[in-house]
Amino acid sequence: MLMAMISLLPPAFGRFVAYFAPDNEQVIVPLLMCGSVLLCVLIDTLRNRRLHPAFAWSGALVLLANLLTYFAQIVD
Repeated sequence: MLMAMISLLPPAFGRFVAYFAPDNEQVIVPLLMCGSVLLCVLIDTLRNRRLHPAFAWSGALVLLANLLTYFAQIVD
């Protein structure tokens, strides 16, 4: 459920970045997404001393979906 919530964050990150740095919006939003997923994975790994497989799969899929969306916007 945490990864589902994180997958809904790109529009919010986009508005936040557009407000503070209107020039580099296209690069910063995917970096914020990768950072938020990696932070959650790191916290889960440190807390449980191992990464849960469901967390690993969902984190990878969220990153993949967001990066593919980002690259589709560049090509278009």
